[in-house]
Amino acid sequence: MEENKFCGLPIKTDIYDAVRIDLSNMPTIDNDDNNEEKSENGFQFHHAKSDYVMLLKWIKPDEIVTAPNYAHTMVGVGGLVYNPITKKVLLIQEKRSIVQIWKFPGGYVEHKEDISDGAIREVFEETGIKCKFISVLLFRHIHRGAFDCSDIYFVCLLQPIDLVNCEWKKCDIEIENCRWFELDEANENLCGLNKYAFQQFKKQFKANETSQGQTINSEMIQFKYGHIQTTERVYTPGSIETFVIDN
Repeated sequence: MEENKFCGLPIKTDIYDAVRIDLSNMPTIDNDDNNEEKSENGFQFHHAKSDYVMLLKWIKPDEIVTAPNYAHTMVGVGGLVYNPITKKVLLIQEKRSIVQIWKFPGGYVEHKEDISDGAIREVFEETGIKCKFISVLLFRHIHRGAFDCSDIYFVCLLQPIDLVNCEWKKCDIEIENCRWFELDEANENLCGLNKYAFQQFKKQFKANETSQGQTINSEMIQFKYGHIQTTERVYTPGSIETFVIDN
């Protein structure tokens, strides 16, 4: 993040060109009685949206403040799109990426949107491929996401609705490249969490596998994206029976 000043207050910009102004040391405006009253009475900024700012003060000072913090976690989705007829997966390269890598199409879930619907929507917006939801493969949880939020990222298994006519049409604003990959080729080109998820996909959905119930495994894994190395906590189901591929 780059840091500058605006009206004497620290501001920061990030990769989304968003601007964050630090209001923690904002002085009281003397000619604004309402603002002065809010400051003197101990109100604190709780959160802001496009049409309002919420201030908070707990009325009884001898009580523990039990008002919940505002939303602090972003939820993202990636779609592992697999065509069982051609035995290929759909990968993309993003235009605005610190490291240019092949990855699953995806993005952030919208307000009041289900994870499955978010994955289907993101894949369609970025590649033009209409899909159906099969299952959640795994999810990852980190605490250094956008806007200083925690971030939960779900990798979902999707299947094209039309298995014969699967011509993609990339979003020119967000996507640099898009194409279908053979399974071995995809494994060679993927990296980091995407490669790990792809390998879990091949393990979980190999031919003739039968499920013995579901468990969730949690482990800290080191991933490498070009010259960037990161450690992330990943949650994967122990066994699933939903989909079948040929090895």
